[in-house]
Amino acid sequence: MKKKLVGSLVAVAMIIGLVGGCGSSGSPAAADSGAGEGAKTEQSKDNEAADKGGETSVKLAGEEDGGEKRGYRFTWVNPIVGLEYWSIAEEGMAAADEKYGTDTQTVGPTEINIDEQIKQIDAAVAAKVDGIITMALDPEAFKPAIDRAVDAGIPVVCIDTDAPDSKRQYYAGTSNFDAGMEAGNKMAELTGGKAKIGILMGGINAANMVARVEGFKEAIKEFPDMEVIVTEDSNADLLTGTQKAQAMMQTYPEMNAVFGTSSTDAQAAGKVAEEMGVVEDYCIIGFDDMEDTLQYIRDGVVDATTVQKPYEMGYLGVELLVQTIEGNGPAEQIIDTGVTIVTKENVDNYK
Repeated sequence: MKKKLVGSLVAVAMIIGLVGGCGSSGSPAAADSGAGEGAKTEQSKDNEAADKGGETSVKLAGEEDGGEKRGYRFTWVNPIVGLEYWSIAEEGMAAADEKYGTDTQTVGPTEINIDEQIKQIDAAVAAKVDGIITMALDPEAFKPAIDRAVDAGIPVVCIDTDAPDSKRQYYAGTSNFDAGMEAGNKMAELTGGKAKIGILMGGINAANMVARVEGFKEAIKEFPDMEVIVTEDSNADLLTGTQKAQAMMQTYPEMNAVFGTSSTDAQAAGKVAEEMGVVEDYCIIGFDDMEDTLQYIRDGVVDATTVQKPYEMGYLGVELLVQTIEGNGPAEQIIDTGVTIVTKENVDNYK
C-alpha cells in the first residue's frame, strides 16, 4: 500500500528508540542504547570526531587544542551496557579522553534498571570522581542522585535524555519532539499524506519515547488522511517488538505504516513484513542507525530511520565536564546534537 502510494516520491527514509533524545518531561525515558567495558580506545579523537559526525557544530567556549594530560577521572553511568547505540557514544567519550587526557570508566546494568543506575551514581560520588555522565531514564527518579552529586562538588552532564529539573550542569542530546516531527514529516511525504499508522514505542511511558510520538503526531495532524490506529510497547527489545509488530499487522489489516521510536522497532516491523510477504504494503520509519536497520533500508524493507548522534553526545559529555571543572563551559546549558533522516538515497554516505 505504502509503496504504491509513494510512486515517484522520495526514496525510503528515516527515530531509536527508548530508547534513547531529550527527556523534557518528568516521565521515564527509554534506555535505547548501550556500551562496553569502559570508554577507552586507541583511536585519534580528532579524526574520530570528523569521521563519526564530528565534534559538536557548536563551538564550545574555551575549547582546548589537545595534548594536555589533566588526569580527571570520570564515570559514565550507562543505562544498558553492551547496547550498540551506547557503544558508539563510548567511542566519542574515548576520543575526548584522548584529547583532554581524561579517564572515563563505564558502569551500569546490562538491562533497564533505574535503581541500579542511581546506585552507580551514588557510588561514583562516594569514590570522589571528578565528574559524572549519565542518561536520565526517569528524570524525576534521577533528580535526587544528580543533585547529591552536584552538592558534593561533582559536575554532572546528561546525554541523550535530560533531567531538566535537576542541578546537572549540561545536557547534550536530541530534541526528541523535533526528531519525532521530522519522522512524521517524512512519513507524510512517503505516503502522500494517507496512512493508517501503528506505533511501536520503546517504553510506553518513557520520556524520550513520549516526546518522539508527540512530535510525530504534531507533524501528521495537518493531514486528515493520516491516523494513528494502534500503539504498542516494544520495551526497546527486538523480540518483543517483533511479536507486537506481528500482532498489529494481523489485527489491523487496514494498517499500512509503522513508526518505531526505539533502535530495534524498525528492525522488528521490517522483519515481520518481510516474513509475511507484505513489504510493499507498508511504510516503515524507525530510529537510530543500527546496522540491521541500515541493511533493511538498502533492501527496501524499511523506508527511513531518524539517526541521532550518540558519538557526538559521548564526546560532548567528556568535553563539557572538562570545561565545567576548568570554568570555561558554554553559556547554553542545552546542546541539541540534531538528527539526520536516512533513506535509501543517502544510506551509504550520510555520515
